[in-house]
Amino acid sequence: MNSLYFFDFIENLREQKKSKNTILCYSSDVKDFISTSRIISADNIKQTHLDNYKVFLENRKIVPKTIARKLRSVISYINFLKGQGKLENVTVSKIDVPKAISSDKNFITKAEFEKILNKSRENKKIYTALAILYYTGILLSELTNLKNIDFDFDLRFLIIGTRKVPLSDRVYFIAKDFILESKSEKKEFYLFRTAHGTKIIDRNMRTYLSRAIKNAGVSATVNDIRNSFIINQLKAGNSVKFVSKVAGHSSTQSTKKYLKYVKNYEDKGINRIIEI
Repeated sequence: MNSLYFFDFIENLREQKKSKNTILCYSSDVKDFISTSRIISADNIKQTHLDNYKVFLENRKIVPKTIARKLRSVISYINFLKGQGKLENVTVSKIDVPKAISSDKNFITKAEFEKILNKSRENKKIYTALAILYYTGILLSELTNLKNIDFDFDLRFLIIGTRKVPLSDRVYFIAKDFILESKSEKKEFYLFRTAHGTKIIDRNMRTYLSRAIKNAGVSATVNDIRNSFIINQLKAGNSVKFVSKVAGHSSTQSTKKYLKYVKNYEDKGINRIIEI
Protein backbone atom coordinates (compact mmCIF):
# COMPACT_ATOMS: atom_id res chain seq x y z
CA MET A 1 0.00 0.00 0.00
CA ASN A 2 2.97 2.36 0.49
CA SER A 3 3.45 2.86 -3.26
CA LEU A 4 -0.23 3.78 -3.48
CA TYR A 5 0.03 6.49 -0.79
CA PHE A 6 -3.12 5.00 0.71
CA PHE A 7 -2.13 5.62 4.32
CA ASP A 8 -1.10 9.19 3.46
CA PHE A 9 -4.57 9.68 1.99
CA ILE A 10 -6.23 8.38 5.16
CA GLU A 11 -4.02 10.59 7.32
CA ASN A 12 -5.02 13.55 5.15
CA LEU A 13 -8.68 12.77 5.87
CA ARG A 14 -7.93 12.76 9.60
CA GLU A 15 -6.24 16.14 9.27
CA GLN A 16 -9.42 17.41 7.61
CA LYS A 17 -11.29 16.33 10.78
CA LYS A 18 -13.42 13.82 8.90
CA SER A 19 -15.51 11.61 11.17
CA LYS A 20 -14.39 8.08 11.98
CA ASN A 21 -17.32 6.62 10.06
CA THR A 22 -16.56 8.77 7.00
CA ILE A 23 -12.92 7.68 7.04
CA LEU A 24 -13.99 4.03 7.29
CA CYS A 25 -16.20 4.44 4.22
CA TYR A 26 -13.46 6.20 2.23
CA SER A 27 -11.00 3.50 3.25
CA SER A 28 -13.31 0.64 2.25
CA ASP A 29 -14.28 2.26 -1.07
CA VAL A 30 -10.72 3.06 -2.12
CA LYS A 31 -9.49 -0.41 -1.16
CA ASP A 32 -12.29 -1.87 -3.28
CA PHE A 33 -11.19 0.26 -6.24
CA ILE A 34 -7.53 -0.71 -5.82
CA SER A 35 -8.32 -4.41 -5.45
CA THR A 36 -10.85 -4.56 -8.29
CA SER A 37 -8.59 -2.61 -10.66
CA ARG A 38 -5.48 -4.57 -9.59
CA ILE A 39 -3.48 -1.40 -9.12
CA ILE A 40 0.02 -1.85 -7.68
CA SER A 41 1.29 1.74 -7.57
CA ALA A 42 -0.10 5.27 -7.79
CA ASP A 43 1.60 6.08 -11.09
CA ASN A 44 -0.03 2.94 -12.53
CA ILE A 45 -3.54 4.43 -12.26
CA LYS A 46 -5.07 5.28 -15.64
CA GLN A 47 -8.29 6.89 -16.81
CA THR A 48 -9.45 3.46 -17.98
CA HIS A 49 -9.26 2.16 -14.41
CA LEU A 50 -11.80 4.74 -13.30
CA ASP A 51 -14.02 4.19 -16.34
CA ASN A 52 -13.97 0.41 -15.93
CA TYR A 53 -14.63 0.64 -12.19
CA LYS A 54 -17.79 2.65 -12.83
CA VAL A 55 -18.99 -0.01 -15.28
CA PHE A 56 -18.06 -2.71 -12.76
CA LEU A 57 -20.21 -1.07 -10.07
CA GLU A 58 -23.15 -0.64 -12.43
CA ASN A 59 -22.96 -4.30 -13.47
CA ARG A 60 -23.16 -5.32 -9.82
CA LYS A 61 -26.58 -3.66 -9.81
CA ILE A 62 -25.66 -1.47 -6.85
CA VAL A 63 -28.14 1.30 -6.08
CA PRO A 64 -27.17 4.70 -7.58
CA LYS A 65 -26.52 6.37 -4.22
CA THR A 66 -23.95 3.69 -3.32
CA ILE A 67 -22.26 3.96 -6.72
CA ALA A 68 -22.14 7.73 -6.30
CA ARG A 69 -20.56 7.40 -2.84
CA LYS A 70 -17.94 4.91 -4.01
CA LEU A 71 -16.98 7.00 -7.03
CA ARG A 72 -16.72 10.17 -4.95
CA SER A 73 -14.42 8.35 -2.53
CA VAL A 74 -12.18 7.23 -5.40
CA ILE A 75 -12.25 10.69 -6.97
CA SER A 76 -11.16 12.20 -3.63
CA TYR A 77 -8.29 9.72 -3.52
CA ILE A 78 -7.23 10.54 -7.08
CA ASN A 79 -7.45 14.29 -6.42
CA PHE A 80 -5.24 13.74 -3.36
CA LEU A 81 -2.65 11.92 -5.49
CA LYS A 82 -2.74 14.69 -8.10
CA GLY A 83 -2.33 17.30 -5.41
CA GLN A 84 0.73 15.44 -4.13
CA GLY A 85 2.20 15.32 -7.64
CA LYS A 86 1.92 11.53 -7.79
CA LEU A 87 -0.54 11.34 -10.66
CA GLU A 88 -1.17 13.35 -13.81
CA ASN A 89 -2.94 11.20 -16.40
CA VAL A 90 -6.43 10.88 -14.91
CA THR A 91 -9.17 13.46 -15.55
CA VAL A 92 -11.86 12.93 -12.96
CA SER A 93 -14.12 15.49 -14.59
CA LYS A 94 -14.74 12.96 -17.37
CA ILE A 95 -16.48 10.60 -14.96
CA ASP A 96 -20.24 10.97 -14.81
CA VAL A 97 -21.10 10.35 -11.18
CA PRO A 98 -24.72 9.18 -10.95
CA LYS A 99 -26.97 11.33 -8.85
CA ALA A 100 -28.13 9.53 -5.76
CA ILE A 101 -31.85 9.02 -5.85
CA SER A 102 -33.37 11.18 -3.18
CA SER A 103 -35.68 9.37 -0.83
CA ASP A 104 -37.49 10.30 2.34
CA LYS A 105 -37.11 6.72 3.50
CA ASN A 106 -33.59 5.58 4.28
CA PHE A 107 -34.50 2.93 6.83
CA ILE A 108 -36.45 -0.30 7.07
CA THR A 109 -39.54 -0.94 9.17
CA LYS A 110 -39.79 -3.66 11.79
CA ALA A 111 -42.07 -5.67 9.49
CA GLU A 112 -39.57 -5.36 6.62
CA PHE A 113 -36.72 -6.49 8.83
CA GLU A 114 -38.67 -9.53 10.04
CA LYS A 115 -39.38 -10.40 6.42
CA ILE A 116 -35.68 -10.18 5.54
CA LEU A 117 -34.68 -12.17 8.62
CA ASN A 118 -37.21 -14.92 8.02
CA LYS A 119 -36.06 -15.32 4.42
CA SER A 120 -32.48 -15.73 5.68
CA ARG A 121 -33.24 -18.17 8.50
CA GLU A 122 -31.66 -21.15 6.71
CA ASN A 123 -28.33 -19.33 6.36
CA LYS A 124 -27.17 -18.89 9.95
CA LYS A 125 -24.23 -16.70 8.97
CA ILE A 126 -26.34 -14.13 7.11
CA TYR A 127 -29.16 -14.43 9.65
CA THR A 128 -26.74 -13.57 12.46
CA ALA A 129 -25.06 -10.75 10.52
CA LEU A 130 -28.43 -9.13 9.79
CA ALA A 131 -29.50 -9.37 13.43
CA ILE A 132 -26.26 -7.84 14.70
CA LEU A 133 -26.50 -4.92 12.27
CA TYR A 134 -30.15 -4.22 13.08
CA TYR A 135 -29.90 -4.52 16.86
CA THR A 136 -26.50 -2.87 17.42
CA GLY A 137 -26.23 -0.33 14.59
CA ILE A 138 -22.55 -1.04 13.96
CA LEU A 139 -20.93 -0.33 10.59
CA LEU A 140 -20.48 -3.03 7.98
CA SER A 141 -16.69 -2.72 8.31
CA GLU A 142 -17.04 -3.21 12.07
CA LEU A 143 -19.25 -6.25 11.47
CA THR A 144 -16.71 -8.01 9.24
CA ASN A 145 -13.93 -7.31 11.74
CA LEU A 146 -15.81 -8.84 14.67
CA LYS A 147 -14.06 -11.60 16.57
CA ASN A 148 -15.52 -13.95 19.14
CA ILE A 149 -13.57 -12.13 21.83
CA ASP A 150 -15.49 -8.92 21.08
CA PHE A 151 -18.60 -10.38 22.71
CA ASP A 152 -18.91 -10.08 26.48
CA PHE A 153 -21.87 -12.36 27.08
CA ASP A 154 -21.59 -12.02 30.86
CA LEU A 155 -22.11 -8.26 30.81
CA ARG A 156 -24.05 -8.37 27.53
CA PHE A 157 -21.85 -5.98 25.62
CA LEU A 158 -20.33 -5.95 22.16
CA ILE A 159 -16.90 -4.32 22.21
CA ILE A 160 -16.20 -2.13 19.17
CA GLY A 161 -12.84 -0.45 19.61
CA THR A 162 -13.20 1.78 22.66
CA ARG A 163 -17.00 1.74 22.77
CA LYS A 164 -19.38 -0.78 24.29
CA VAL A 165 -22.64 -1.55 22.52
CA PRO A 166 -25.31 -3.15 24.74
CA LEU A 167 -26.83 -6.39 23.44
CA SER A 168 -30.61 -6.74 23.56
CA ASP A 169 -32.09 -10.15 24.36
CA ARG A 170 -32.73 -11.20 20.79
CA VAL A 171 -29.31 -10.45 19.34
CA TYR A 172 -27.64 -11.77 22.50
CA PHE A 173 -29.09 -15.24 21.96
CA ILE A 174 -28.66 -15.20 18.18
CA ALA A 175 -24.97 -14.28 18.41
CA LYS A 176 -24.28 -16.65 21.29
CA ASP A 177 -25.94 -19.58 19.52
CA PHE A 178 -24.03 -18.82 16.33
CA ILE A 179 -20.68 -18.88 18.14
CA LEU A 180 -21.56 -22.08 20.02
CA GLU A 181 -22.63 -23.79 16.80
CA SER A 182 -19.59 -22.67 14.81
CA LYS A 183 -16.70 -25.05 14.27
CA SER A 184 -14.44 -23.14 16.61
CA GLU A 185 -15.09 -21.09 19.72
CA LYS A 186 -11.55 -19.70 19.83
CA LYS A 187 -11.78 -16.09 20.93
CA GLU A 188 -9.32 -14.78 18.35
CA PHE A 189 -11.33 -16.17 15.43
CA TYR A 190 -13.28 -13.82 13.19
CA LEU A 191 -16.99 -14.25 13.72
CA PHE A 192 -17.80 -14.35 10.01
CA ARG A 193 -15.32 -16.53 8.16
CA THR A 194 -14.98 -18.09 4.74
CA ALA A 195 -14.68 -21.85 4.24
CA HIS A 196 -10.89 -21.35 4.43
CA GLY A 197 -11.09 -19.65 7.82
CA THR A 198 -10.31 -16.12 6.65
CA LYS A 199 -12.64 -13.24 7.40
CA ILE A 200 -15.31 -12.28 4.90
CA ILE A 201 -14.28 -8.98 3.32
CA ASP A 202 -16.59 -5.95 3.36
CA ARG A 203 -17.41 -6.10 -0.34
CA ASN A 204 -18.52 -9.73 -0.22
CA MET A 205 -20.50 -9.29 2.98
CA ARG A 206 -22.32 -6.32 1.47
CA THR A 207 -23.16 -8.45 -1.56
CA TYR A 208 -24.52 -11.28 0.60
CA LEU A 209 -26.65 -8.95 2.71
CA SER A 210 -27.92 -7.00 -0.30
CA ARG A 211 -28.97 -10.29 -1.87
CA ALA A 212 -30.83 -11.25 1.31
CA ILE A 213 -32.70 -7.94 1.28
CA LYS A 214 -33.57 -8.36 -2.39
CA ASN A 215 -34.72 -11.97 -1.92
CA ALA A 216 -37.14 -10.78 0.74
CA GLY A 217 -38.67 -8.35 -1.74
CA VAL A 218 -37.68 -5.31 0.32
CA SER A 219 -36.42 -2.13 -1.37
CA ALA A 220 -33.54 -1.04 0.85
CA THR A 221 -29.76 -0.94 1.17
CA VAL A 222 -27.45 -2.46 3.76
CA ASN A 223 -26.81 1.04 5.16
CA ASP A 224 -30.54 1.40 5.81
CA ILE A 225 -30.25 -1.30 8.49
CA ARG A 226 -27.87 0.84 10.57
CA ASN A 227 -30.07 3.88 9.98
CA SER A 228 -33.02 1.91 11.34
CA PHE A 229 -31.20 1.16 14.58
CA ILE A 230 -30.42 4.83 15.17
CA ILE A 231 -33.96 5.94 14.31
CA ASN A 232 -35.55 3.24 16.48
CA GLN A 233 -33.48 4.20 19.51
CA LEU A 234 -34.39 7.87 19.10
CA LYS A 235 -38.07 6.94 18.72
CA ALA A 236 -37.82 4.95 21.95
CA GLY A 237 -36.87 8.12 23.81
CA ASN A 238 -33.13 7.70 24.16
CA SER A 239 -31.09 10.89 24.30
CA VAL A 240 -29.23 12.06 21.21
CA LYS A 241 -26.01 11.94 23.20
CA PHE A 242 -26.54 8.29 24.20
CA VAL A 243 -27.44 7.17 20.67
CA SER A 244 -24.49 9.10 19.25
CA LYS A 245 -22.11 7.33 21.61
CA VAL A 246 -23.49 3.86 20.90
CA ALA A 247 -23.50 4.43 17.12
CA GLY A 248 -19.91 5.71 17.18
CA HIS A 249 -20.72 9.13 15.73
CA SER A 250 -17.96 11.71 16.04
CA SER A 251 -20.46 14.28 17.28
CA THR A 252 -24.14 14.59 18.16
CA GLN A 253 -24.63 16.64 14.99
CA SER A 254 -24.42 13.43 12.97
CA THR A 255 -27.10 11.86 15.15
CA LYS A 256 -29.40 14.87 15.02
CA LYS A 257 -29.76 14.40 11.26
CA TYR A 258 -31.93 11.36 12.00
CA LEU A 259 -34.44 13.35 14.04
CA LYS A 260 -36.30 14.25 10.84
CA TYR A 261 -37.53 10.65 10.81
CA VAL A 262 -38.78 10.85 14.40
CA LYS A 263 -42.15 12.51 14.84
CA ASN A 264 -42.43 14.59 18.01
CA TYR A 265 -39.07 13.43 19.40
CA GLU A 266 -38.87 13.40 23.18
CA ASP A 267 -35.80 12.64 25.27
CA LYS A 268 -37.24 10.37 27.96
CA GLY A 269 -33.88 9.83 29.62
CA ILE A 270 -34.00 6.07 29.04
CA ASN A 271 -30.42 5.72 27.85
CA ARG A 272 -30.51 1.99 27.25
CA ILE A 273 -30.98 -0.06 24.11
CA ILE A 274 -34.63 -0.77 23.44
CA GLU A 275 -35.39 -3.82 21.32
CA ILE A 276 -37.76 -2.81 18.54
